[in-house]
Amino acid sequence: MYAFYRPMSRHDYRPTELIFFERVVEDLEAFVNDQDVFWVAGGSTANLLAVWRLHGLDSLLRTAYERGAVLCGVSAGMNCWLEGSTTDSFGPTIRSLPDGLGFLPGSACPHYDAHPERRPLIRRLVDSRAACRMGSR
Repeated sequence: MYAFYRPMSRHDYRPTELIFFERVVEDLEAFVNDQDVFWVAGGSTANLLAVWRLHGLDSLLRTAYERGAVLCGVSAGMNCWLEGSTTDSFGPTIRSLPDGLGFLPGSACPHYDAHPERRPLIRRLVDSRAACRMGSR
């Protein structure tokens, strides 16, 4: 987290963090309501979404988004806001993850340029229009 806090210290921000393993935030709703920007790091998109849904954070984030909070992130932290994405959350083989939070329409393929093995999957999904339906439930 040092890589996050260091650049923020140069600005008039009050960064906070929410960790679900060894959680110290008691009132999750109050915590979320006190934030203007949500930046999410990378990791496992599937695990991130599962933990958020278990704790009800998904609903609180939707409310924050609807009130105008900024949602951003990298890798899994980008994937989570969309209807769907590609991910390596299930092992080394890149797969489709069709059940993102769906706050933003569409899908994404993080690391497209850096990992050529991701390109064939997103290309197949786009060609079959499955990428457009990833969020359909």
